[in-house]
Amino acid sequence: MNLSEWADLLEPVEKAYVSHCFRYWNGTNGGIPPSPPPGMSKARADILLYHTKSLNNGETGKRKMEQSIPVSFRWLGKFKNDLLSEAAQLNLDLSTYVFRCINIGRPVVKTYPDLCKQL
Repeated sequence: MNLSEWADLLEPVEKAYVSHCFRYWNGTNGGIPPSPPPGMSKARADILLYHTKSLNNGETGKRKMEQSIPVSFRWLGKFKNDLLSEAAQLNLDLSTYVFRCINIGRPVVKTYPDLCKQL
């Protein structure tokens, strides 16, 4: 049985709660755990929450939880302008461009940790 088949068997209130649980496990709601609707016991809500996770089969949404962590930088004027122009050439906004650069560079930094000392 997949998740949608199981959700069709639930009452409308439970089905709406399972929808919130699905978005929570996929990381598409900002990582906010769903609160049980009025009239639903905490035990029933926990059962639905973790049953939703088990039927999700590890599928992920568009955004992972790690991607929502804010990172702040101290920009130097020329450096920020260079990044803005590179991002514009790729038709991306600055935050998306910086995020992609960080993700691409992470394996290199993990492999060669002394490389950061030279930058």
